[in-house]
Amino acid sequence: KQWPEKMKEEKEKINLEEMPEAVKIRKMEILLEKVMDHDRFNWFCVPVDAKALGLTDYHDIIKQPMDLGTVRKKLRNNEYQSADAIHHDIELTFKNALRYNPPGI
Repeated sequence: KQWPEKMKEEKEKINLEEMPEAVKIRKMEILLEKVMDHDRFNWFCVPVDAKALGLTDYHDIIKQPMDLGTVRKKLRNNEYQSADAIHHDIELTFKNALRYNPPGI
């Protein structure tokens, strides 16, 4: 399964609807750390450096860049008001990757 779908399933397993928002945010933070601990997700832990990678069209295709490191930074700076906002940014990270690197290319 692709990670945005898997994240949604994990979020549903946690049964967030019955928890206070602060607890939901903490659960999402724990889940984010688990994802970031896997070596196969290193690419998603830092912003895409389009210039260094020679991706001249990256910002034409990806209008709202996001990465897991930025999500973690925003969490640590208390910039999220809801677990849904965290989920949105995590999902955006993987949607951007799939948009720029479609399967089969």
